[in-house]
Amino acid sequence: MKAWAVPCLVAASALAFDPRVPAAIVKTPALLLAALGVLAFNWSRARLTVGAVLLASTAAWLMLSSAWAEHPDPLRFAPLCASALIAIAIGGLSQELRRTLAIRVATIVCLANGVVSLGQLFLGLSARGLQGNPNWLGLELAVALPLVWHGLRDREARTNERRLAALAMACGLAGLIASDSRTGWLALLVGVCVLEHRRLRWLALAVGLGGFAYAALRGDLLASAKGRLWLAEISLAAAADAMPLGTGLGDFPFAFLDSQGKRLFSLDVREAATQFSNAVTAHDDVLELLATAGPVALFLFVATLAAGFIGRGPKVSVRDGEGTSSHAQNASPARAVTAKDADGSPSHAQNASPARAVTAAVAITALGDSALSLPVVALALAYAASDTPRISSRPRDRWLTATALAMASLVLALAVARYGSQLVLASGAQAIGPARLAILERAVALDARDGEAWLALGLAHDESGDAERAAVALERSTALLANVGAFVALGNAQYDRDPEAAIVAYRRALGWHPGSFRARLNLARARMRDGQLQDAADALELAQRLMPTHAKAMALAEELRRAQIDEATK
Repeated sequence: MKAWAVPCLVAASALAFDPRVPAAIVKTPALLLAALGVLAFNWSRARLTVGAVLLASTAAWLMLSSAWAEHPDPLRFAPLCASALIAIAIGGLSQELRRTLAIRVATIVCLANGVVSLGQLFLGLSARGLQGNPNWLGLELAVALPLVWHGLRDREARTNERRLAALAMACGLAGLIASDSRTGWLALLVGVCVLEHRRLRWLALAVGLGGFAYAALRGDLLASAKGRLWLAEISLAAAADAMPLGTGLGDFPFAFLDSQGKRLFSLDVREAATQFSNAVTAHDDVLELLATAGPVALFLFVATLAAGFIGRGPKVSVRDGEGTSSHAQNASPARAVTAKDADGSPSHAQNASPARAVTAAVAITALGDSALSLPVVALALAYAASDTPRISSRPRDRWLTATALAMASLVLALAVARYGSQLVLASGAQAIGPARLAILERAVALDARDGEAWLALGLAHDESGDAERAAVALERSTALLANVGAFVALGNAQYDRDPEAAIVAYRRALGWHPGSFRARLNLARARMRDGQLQDAADALELAQRLMPTHAKAMALAEELRRAQIDEATK
């Protein structure tokens, strides 16, 4: 059981789930805690490898980019920070130990997610395992399954572990089928094809393509492709506008909405309403890295993947920092000789590279979706980065490790504060009146950077009739949260106190979403009150094109008609 302690600790970060809050809110601190735990277990053996340094450099550059962001959000840096810390922590382990650790983590993840997703299907629920949504389930299983497959095929593994890997493989495939994740199937296909030889590679190709076809038939592939193309175009536009340094960490959602708003203004208002996407990510990590921190971040990330795919250096007889023989020197003869499988091909246990396989799978998920925030993907990237040549084995490496530790601890404090704020926010969902206000005040006190909590507090103050406090909370929300509705709510709160500020807020909402009915209607009402009847008529016309029979729009149209008659007869 002791040998499974660290794998269980690491896997727990991917399986952490709290139905009261969004999945990422609980998984982020869990992943950081796992990284700190792994470092505690391996502090004396922490070493820098080429991949770990590149991964840590990517994370550090992202963190540095928050310095030029208007809305910095360090929590977006957390998964890569944890990944780099784990890569450093296991860099001094032998290749065999690293591989065993990765396989056991993947086995636990596939077993738990597969069993839970099957149970959810049995209950008539959407299969998402212990993840936030079915697509997350598919992406994580796609990265974990190549490792499980390697463990299943390793002839030198213990019988019980191979049996457990077989069960995890079955559960993981069942979960992947239930997830309907097209990107997940492609990532699994590429990962297993990189891992396998000859006949089994063709089998993997057939299974992967079959799974992709099944997932494609289950959804609208054409609509999905159009949506992804739209997101990619807007993300590239945001990246181009922010060259050469990028938007800065935390500013991508704001830059995305700015670029999208410019594109939507060239469309008919009804088409703009249907085309609008309130995306907080690019659904493509490569594009988002480019937009967030420029070509430097993209280069470092691609270099990390390249290092992981190339893998470890030559198997030469070297000594570790503690004076113990390296795995390359002391590997068993069974692994050192060129064993042959039944079909005459080289032994899978000897020649397969699980680090290369998971690197390929991570690359596909990063190109096809926003996967780097998922714990299993971050863990797989850490394993691949650690399975590269060491830079040195001197004790002073620990100073750099301590720096990474301090950075991770700081981000962990922010992540725990966000989790606490969201828990308090969820607890007040059913409360009303002063009790709800007290709960929301406690939420923003726990995390003053939680834009959702400030938005909820502002709406609660507005409902209670306290427009002044509502405006203060909503202004804070708009500085932290890229949300069209927050600006509409801010305009409503300022409508009586500061009409000009209300108009500015409505126009800001329309700058992001020209097809917003609420923003158009409220702007028409505000302009009519100011006596700008033509501007009001123009705004109302567009609102009625969006919703011709809406009761409030029809009532406002009648009120505007009377005002125009009165103006004409003066």
